[in-house]
Amino acid sequence: MYPELRDLLLKASRKNLESLYSSGVLKPEIYNKLSLLLSLSRDFDSFLKYILEEERGEGERAVVAFSGGVDSTASALISRRIFHVVGVTIYSPDIMEEGDKRRISHLVKTLGITHRFIEVDLEDIKLATLEGRYHPCGRCH
Repeated sequence: MYPELRDLLLKASRKNLESLYSSGVLKPEIYNKLSLLLSLSRDFDSFLKYILEEERGEGERAVVAFSGGVDSTASALISRRIFHVVGVTIYSPDIMEEGDKRRISHLVKTLGITHRFIEVDLEDIKLATLEGRYHPCGRCH
């Protein structure tokens, strides 16, 4: 990423963080931890070291959509440094195989993340996709 773009994004994140804190949405301890993460984001090694330390967030809970992929796993690991994370995966046999469900269950157990599957009926989306009416990801996003 270009340094100018990174600096712009960090500045915007800092501004949003300040706004949330000044409006009372964030408690001081969460604000301080998020501020630290922003300051460490310029030095990946320091950021990674901080994220992987054993201390975990307590009290405040955060729900993280968890597919078991790289992005959701990274989000859960970063979030658990500040919050008590609950990973949530939408499960439907129409879009996910049992092997995927077992892999996700194993991953969250290995990571030490509280996790829940939410079962939903997606048969209508599967049928409409097979009929070519739309792409399934377009219905979820």
